[in-house]
Amino acid sequence: KAFLRLEDISDTDKSPAVVQRLQRGRPIVCKIREIDMLRVFARISTCSGDLQRTEYSACPDATYCRHYEIEEERRRAEARRERARKFVHRTIKHPAFRNFSLRQAGLHMKSRDVGEAIYRPSSKGPDHLVLTWKFFDGIIVHFDVKEMEKPPGEPLALGRKLMIETLTFDDLDEILARYIEPMNGLVQEMMEHKKFKFEPVEVIDDIAKKEKATSPGSIPYYIGFSGT
Repeated sequence: KAFLRLEDISDTDKSPAVVQRLQRGRPIVCKIREIDMLRVFARISTCSGDLQRTEYSACPDATYCRHYEIEEERRRAEARRERARKFVHRTIKHPAFRNFSLRQAGLHMKSRDVGEAIYRPSSKGPDHLVLTWKFFDGIIVHFDVKEMEKPPGEPLALGRKLMIETLTFDDLDEILARYIEPMNGLVQEMMEHKKFKFEPVEVIDDIAKKEKATSPGSIPYYIGFSGT
């Protein structure tokens, strides 16, 4: 079996309408991009860039070529970086709002206090915001905020209802009060726990293993930051 994904039909046209170029029973010129030996299927492409490519690395494994997997991940990572660089500037009057990109938000939060949060435009479009929260030094977390009930004719205006996953909020202040502040309290409570350690995961894991070796009947555990 072979599968042709929407994004593999054309280099330039990524809209659903591009499938109209294909007709049942009509031959197409394509190249194999990926072979999944476990599920027994091939991923094909009709993109001009793939069709024109002539250099391919030799497969280190006869049943599966790691080269294509690495190349695909590289392309996806670049696409994510490109999306992160593009956003629509918004005019939102709130002290925590900034017209920042992902990179700018990260640099800004480095100098802010732990627990602080800002809002910024989302690369998903004007129906979304990003809530960027400083969980701890070196650990920044981003939440998608879905905007609903936009004022008629004002696509860039802030929605009257806001959602984070399944939680609904009336405004930006409510998100900070009901979402961020409780999480800051939980972080503080966790850090005050007797089993919490300000150590890298590898160090904590080594401590637990040594305790287990000393007392085989014990169940040692600790709490710490993962750093990701």
